[in-house]
Amino acid sequence: MPGSGWAVNSHAIAYVIYILGGLAKTLEEAGRELQGVSQLTMGRKITFTDLVGGPQTVPDLARNEVHVWAARMNLEVPPASWLESALSADERERGARFRFLPDRHRWFFARCWLRYLLGRYCAVDAATIRFEVGAHGKPHAAGLPIHFNVSHSGEAVLMAFSRHSPVGVDIECVRPMQDWAGIAERYFCASEAAALRRWPDAQQLPAFFRGWTQKEAYLKVTGTGLSASLKAVELDLSSADNARIISLGGQTSVAADWELYPMEPFANYPGCLAVKSGPWNIQAWRWSEPSGATIGVSNQ
Repeated sequence: MPGSGWAVNSHAIAYVIYILGGLAKTLEEAGRELQGVSQLTMGRKITFTDLVGGPQTVPDLARNEVHVWAARMNLEVPPASWLESALSADERERGARFRFLPDRHRWFFARCWLRYLLGRYCAVDAATIRFEVGAHGKPHAAGLPIHFNVSHSGEAVLMAFSRHSPVGVDIECVRPMQDWAGIAERYFCASEAAALRRWPDAQQLPAFFRGWTQKEAYLKVTGTGLSASLKAVELDLSSADNARIISLGGQTSVAADWELYPMEPFANYPGCLAVKSGPWNIQAWRWSEPSGATIGVSNQ
């Protein structure tokens, strides 16, 4: 019957509209989620959560996450003796070779903290971790399923961890440097040196250090370090809050394989994280003026 056939078709059409409506809502929600992800992966400036009392609890590190840790050290105070006990004999000997106490304390603290965090992430005794180095000197933890990188400058130390991608970090203390423009002309691309000159005079030196951290973070994530050419990495240095690789070795197509995330965990300490492109959830924590007595007390 025409009437009953129309009724069936009406129901079918209504059902299709219902399905399409649900699909549209799902796509809209997915679009909002992807928009949020894109905000994570466009190289925007990393923001930090402040810690009170030190990292007593280390959160789980999911495969889609990168964890960034920053600390500002009191270089007059050495790490606690129980922390140093996690170091190998070679590490203690290496640390003892530093002539000046602040340099020695900086190295000991960074190494102790690295062992502590790796031990927590991988659920192993920090003292049993063995470090090996790659062809260009980048260290890794032998047998552990985790990537990490460390940088320190002045009173600050910066670390990053990932289970799924190599990571590279660099941090620099902005300090007077008379010949920074000459260094930029020598080691930066012509377009980068020109971009630095476009900043107001008072902002050119911080912009130079930001660019340096971005270049070095990329060279560290690839494992080449400063053995590779700084000029091979061409950056967009027009922003303090965003970072972008324009080309690598003159090729723009491969630049999209990597992402840079600028940061400033402490005043006058610009830094950068480099990681493979992906929908990363980046979490960052900042710890001001730690001492050996406050790191991982529950681990004693």
